[in-house]
Amino acid sequence: MTTDPIIGERLFTDGVTRPVYWDSRGQYVIDGNGQKVYGVWIFPAEEPETPLVIREQPGKP
Repeated sequence: MTTDPIIGERLFTDGVTRPVYWDSRGQYVIDGNGQKVYGVWIFPAEEPETPLVIREQPGKP
């Protein structure tokens, strides 16, 4: 068992939802054999598009 923080979970093709942990090496999951498997398991959310704001400036065209 690990004491590293859980940062989320991921559904795998075998139908098992596994917790995703984080340590100094990065993200990992525990496979069926109890081994750490490192990778990018949780992708960051995309940044929302910044809205275009147009303001009039007095005295400028």
